[in-house]
Amino acid sequence: MTGISADLLTASQRRAYDATDQRLLILGGPGTGKTTVALLIARRILEDEPNRSTRRVLFLTFSRSATAELTRRAPQILSGDLGRRIEVSTFHSFAVTMLNAFRRFDGGPIAPVVIRTREQEKLGLAPAGAMTFDEVIPRTLDLLRSADWLRQELRDRYAAVICDEYQDTGQPAADFIEELAVGPRLICLADPDQVIFDFTDDTITRRVLDYQASGAVEYDLGYDSRRDPSNVIPRAAAGIRRREFGDPAIEEACRGRRLRVLKYGPADEPFDVLVQEIRAALVAGAGDVGVFLATNRSVNDFAERLRAENID
Repeated sequence: MTGISADLLTASQRRAYDATDQRLLILGGPGTGKTTVALLIARRILEDEPNRSTRRVLFLTFSRSATAELTRRAPQILSGDLGRRIEVSTFHSFAVTMLNAFRRFDGGPIAPVVIRTREQEKLGLAPAGAMTFDEVIPRTLDLLRSADWLRQELRDRYAAVICDEYQDTGQPAADFIEELAVGPRLICLADPDQVIFDFTDDTITRRVLDYQASGAVEYDLGYDSRRDPSNVIPRAAAGIRRREFGDPAIEEACRGRRLRVLKYGPADEPFDVLVQEIRAALVAGAGDVGVFLATNRSVNDFAERLRAENID
C-alpha cells in the first residue's frame, strides 16, 4: 500500500473508487487491492464533506493483527487531519468501547466491561458480571436497538461504515453494521472464495448473496494479485478450491516450490507445525507467509500464538 494514490489504481479499482452507490460491495482475491481502494474511498468521502464537518469513517475488521497491518501499510492515507478521521478498529474493540461509554445511560452497569475467558469459564473463576467474547457484539446490538438517541448519534457521527472480510461476518455483526449504516454509506469488502466457516452460524455461507440481494452494487477486482504477479498461487488456490488436484497450476506451484503439502501425526499440535514452518520460511528469506484457517476463532487464536512467538 505504501505510496498508493488514486492515480495509480487499475481500471477495475478505479471503477470501485469512483462509485457513489449508497451500498457498495467490492469483491476480489488476495492482494487485489480491496483494502487500498476502500481506504482511498474513505479519504475521498471525507474530502467531500463540508469544511467544518467533523464526521468520520468507521473501518471495521475482525482481528487486531488486521488493524495493525492497516496502520503499518497505509500511513500516508491515515495521516493528517483527514486520515485521523478514519477510525480503524476491530468489531469487538469498537463494541466494548460503546458498552463502556454508553450502557450506563440505558440502565446498564457503570463498571467497565470484563471479558470472561474460556479457561475462566471452565474453571468457574469468571468475575461477576463478566461476559464472553461472543456476547460482546449481541449486547452492543441490544444497546443500539434500545437507545434511539445513541443510534442517531452514531449515524450522525459517521459518513460511511466499511466492513473488511464481509464474507465472514456472523449474523450479530451483520445486524450491527446495518444498524450503524442507516444514513452513512456502507462499503463491504469480500472474497467469497475465502469464507472462514463458523459452524455455529449458518448465515455466513450466504452473507455476500444476502448483501447483493439488498441492493448493494458490486465491483469485482478479479484475481490479479500484487502479492504474486505471476498469479501462480491464486491459480493454484482456485484449483484446490474446486478440488481439481490435477490442475496444471497446482503442479506448477509445487515444482516452483511455491506450494508444499505437510503431514502431521495425531499427537502433533497443528499450530506448532505451522510456527515451525513459518520460522523456517522467514530464515530462508521469505517476506510474507499466508496462512488460511477454517474458523474465525482459529484465526484469532493463531494470531495470538504468533504474537506470543514474536512473529509479525
